Amino acid sequence: MRNNICRMSGFRPGADTHQGAMRYNAGMVKALGTVLRFILNIPNFVMLYVRMMLDREIPLPPRLVLIGAALYVVSPIDLIPGALLPVIGWLEDMLIFYVAMKIFVAMCPPQALERHVATVDYLDRLRKRGGLL
Repeated sequence: MRNNICRMSGFRPGADTHQGAMRYNAGMVKALGTVLRFILNIPNFVMLYVRMMLDREIPLPPRLVLIGAALYVVSPIDLIPGALLPVIGWLEDMLIFYVAMKIFVAMCPPQALERHVATVDYLDRLRKRGGLL
């Protein structure tokens, strides 16, 4: 009976199961690598955003978006209170700040963004070589 069901469904217990598991594992490893790479680059992102916030070439509206999001995250007033639903409340704060960072970058002049990214990248390479603390 089991063999008939397997044949009718097209399921082959050998190769398909192993290949599917390997694809799933490869996807998980890739996702974990992306998350780890993001976490390791958080200091670079902080440096990039601070440099861009201090740059006079960046207009005021993008800065206000980022400042407003930062104030929302630290304010006790939330759409989803962190005290009642801790994990969901924190995720909501992170999502709002993430969207604000994307809007900030989209509103910034491209030449200023490229200049700051190149500078932060250069400083990161210096730090990794031991030439900068």
